Formats: sequence, structure tokens, C-alpha cells
Amino acid sequence: MASFEELHRAWQQISENRIRCAQQEGKFDNLPGFGRPLEEFMDINDPHGWARRAIRDSLRPQVADSIPPPSLSVAERTSSR
Repeated sequence: MASFEELHRAWQQISENRIRCAQQEGKFDNLPGFGRPLEEFMDINDPHGWARRAIRDSLRPQVADSIPPPSLSVAERTSSR
């Protein structure tokens, strides 16, 4: 029986070969969103971005739009003093 490492290596080779073939056939050309950053990395500097994404994606999308970014909420609090 093959070891885990051998199976893992074989799986990696199969995956890489399929990706390479798809690239050569042009299957990754003209994909929607080409050249734009992935949405999940748009707010990478926002420490609460993961929570906003969770709310937006699965819980209550209308609530996610009403939550201001941390920098804006701090600015609002300091300007109201």
C-alpha cells in the first residue's frame, strides 16, 4: 500500500497537470473579474472585515451595509464631542 506522502505527491502531480493543461487550452482566459482583486481581500486591513463578510454573506445582508468601517465610526464619535 502506498504511503500518505506518495499519495499526496501523486495527487499534487495530477492536480498540477490538469491546471497546466487547462491553462494551455485557454480555460482560464477571460474569466469574470479578471484583473480585479478578489472581494474577500478588498478589506484586508479592516480587522473586522471577516465579521462584516460573515454578516453580509450568510446572516443579514441588510445589516452589513449599515455597519460603518471602524475609521468612519471613530471619526463620527470624535466629531460629535
